[in-house]
Amino acid sequence: MASHAKVPIEVAHARVRVCVIDLDAQSRKRLERVLSERDDVDLVTSGDAEIVVAPFDGRSIPPPSGRTWVLAVAASSALSDALDQGADDVLLQPFTAEEARARIAFALRHVSRPRGATPRAALAEALAHPRGGEVVVRVGDETTRIHVHEGRIVWVHRAGEPTGLSDVFPALDRREAAELTRTARETRRHFADVLVDRGRLDAAEVREGVRRFVEARLGPTLDADGAVALFAPGTLAYHAQLSFERREVARPTQPPPLTTRASGTVETVGREAWVGLVAALRGNGACSVAILDCATGVAVLDDGDDLDTAIAWGLARLITLDGAARSDVMLGGERAHVARALPGSDRFVVYVAYDDPAVNLALARHELAAALASTPSATHGA
Repeated sequence: MASHAKVPIEVAHARVRVCVIDLDAQSRKRLERVLSERDDVDLVTSGDAEIVVAPFDGRSIPPPSGRTWVLAVAASSALSDALDQGADDVLLQPFTAEEARARIAFALRHVSRPRGATPRAALAEALAHPRGGEVVVRVGDETTRIHVHEGRIVWVHRAGEPTGLSDVFPALDRREAAELTRTARETRRHFADVLVDRGRLDAAEVREGVRRFVEARLGPTLDADGAVALFAPGTLAYHAQLSFERREVARPTQPPPLTTRASGTVETVGREAWVGLVAALRGNGACSVAILDCATGVAVLDDGDDLDTAIAWGLARLITLDGAARSDVMLGGERAHVARALPGSDRFVVYVAYDDPAVNLALARHELAAALASTPSATHGA
């Protein structure tokens, strides 16, 4: 097995400094109680902080030193102004402890994200590189390497996981696999050629076996929570018949898959209201809009780019299927994603994607809520 040099990936500090400034006594006490529940937070009164919680006075947000994320506390009527003045997110007054927990948790997820690309972004970079190389993906102490050659995926290796011939081809017992591997090494031939020459498998069966092995490891690697990745360019040599286009091996892994119903109308929202909703959101820069039926796993209406089904379904499930009292969720990355429950429904979710990863997620969430509020049609039969 080839040895690999360690590729450094910088990971953020485990604890996060949070500074609460200029809040009224009751709000401050409630926030400090919420923060004291967490073991990953240091509450500081001054100096640099990764998260600053500050009131919005209707005109400006206090400019704290060294901030990376500002959570503004504001009245609902001042939401838009707070975002316009630079707030990253807004906690609306009066707020409950549960609402404060949700907003603090979201801020912590943002600032605690390791420095590095997402696995999907790093893989896209590797596939676009003329030679290819390795995408190193780390989740905690676990490392997975995705090997790319000239725009095609050729192998996925998880550190510590056995990758012998019998692991790739279950039809081979370990003794036979060891003999074939030894023959390949002694004759300096690729194992695929030895398998075919011995008549154990034909070329198509070898290719399908490797494809299945790669697919089974690639999907979970790309979707792993908290993963950080780095692309290391390099020239890698592989069997000409054992490389795959991304669509062959990078299929969604989170069931149930979303499909699109051909019908242009649905009982959830009238056609005129749907057209108006799409126009409003696309006008704000959205590249994809959909209404998802979480009871059936169907995108009953969609417009724009193809859905990222794994992300769309994951966000919808956070709202409707885990029992949490969430009205909306947001996710950054290669694209920005926002999802919100359709008003009056515990089943249907509106999902919106933006091609620009730098989009202000808090503003996108506000725009989705405003667009739904102005939709003239209520839900029916939800």
